[in-house]
Amino acid sequence: MADLTGKVAFITGAARGQGRAHAVELAKAGADIIAVDVADANAAFGLGYPLGTAEELADTAKAVEALDRRVVTAEVDVRNADALTDALQRGVSELGRLDIVIANAGIAPGPTPIQDTTLESWSQVLDVNLTGVFNTCKAAIPHPPPNRGRRGHGPDQLDRRLLHPRRARALQRGQGRRLRIDEDVGEGARTRLDPGEHGAPLAGGHSDDHE
Repeated sequence: MADLTGKVAFITGAARGQGRAHAVELAKAGADIIAVDVADANAAFGLGYPLGTAEELADTAKAVEALDRRVVTAEVDVRNADALTDALQRGVSELGRLDIVIANAGIAPGPTPIQDTTLESWSQVLDVNLTGVFNTCKAAIPHPPPNRGRRGHGPDQLDRRLLHPRRARALQRGQGRRLRIDEDVGEGARTRLDPGEHGAPLAGGHSDDHE
């Protein structure tokens, strides 16, 4: 991994599993971390497994701090756009900038035939795994990093790396294909969706990471 000293990464679903692995690996490379998670094992999703806890989010923070990096945490549901925006703003205010975004928070209901899938379950997955990523991107875009001297259309460039949790199984098996979508945003800023590859273990034995 490239040297990320002086950079700041924003990671959702950071309490455990893949999210924590991202936080630790980026911290090893020198990045400071803004880590958020719903941090409520009893959140009413009806998934059949508990979500990350406040204690696990605190453990993520300790792991980052053990690498001599700064970390800001917040207990936030990614469906709550205002709370997510506020948490990111607090992190940027404390750490000074934003360079990397990993939209990792997601839920993974067990395999259910579509005829047995409830509308509530369907809506929850879309709200967390799709709208949650949208909320994460929208919160991040107003925080372009200082000029990095890389390709772009203006002096300020936004370079965001976003990992969708649904690609976890394929990426672990080496079957994932790299996806890059460049989109011009605002005054010459640029956002990039780039899943990349990883070897992080997943939480609870499930195929996807959780909030």
